[in-house]
Amino acid sequence: MSPAPILARLLAAGCDPCAEARVWLGRRRATQRAWDACPRGEWLLWASAQAGVHPPRDWVAREIVSHAFRHAGLVLVRAGMADTLTAWAAALAVATVETVDRLLREAQAAAWAAAPAAAGAAGVAGVAGAAEHARCADAVRLLYPSPPAPLLALLAGIEVPRG
Repeated sequence: MSPAPILARLLAAGCDPCAEARVWLGRRRATQRAWDACPRGEWLLWASAQAGVHPPRDWVAREIVSHAFRHAGLVLVRAGMADTLTAWAAALAVATVETVDRLLREAQAAAWAAAPAAAGAAGVAGVAGAAEHARCADAVRLLYPSPPAPLLALLAGIEVPRG
């Protein structure tokens, strides 16, 4: 018997992926194949965090935050919103791992909102954003070539400490 779809297993474990991740997961059942094909590193990190797995903070800063911040920053600067970028830099300097995700979502939303004001940056931001998501996913897969064991346990219905 094949396992239930990953989305159903996440929901059964009390996890609530974002709408876009739900669509991407669809009826996918094979955990390793989904891990290998996932187009967005933040989804891999989110799923791991649901099972209490958090990458080292210095790795997050180096491999995820600095790149995403650079991408959002380019669009914000082009749109004349450097003050917003400065405020986020200050917040990220003291951010905990838990707040980094929120700050990056805010930066991404502001970058998308600012893109039309940034002389043609909308198309550039979309292409660069997709490339950044792929780079982030690849970075996560270098750190965790397979879904971490606690995530596999969570998907198998085994209670794991959440964090």
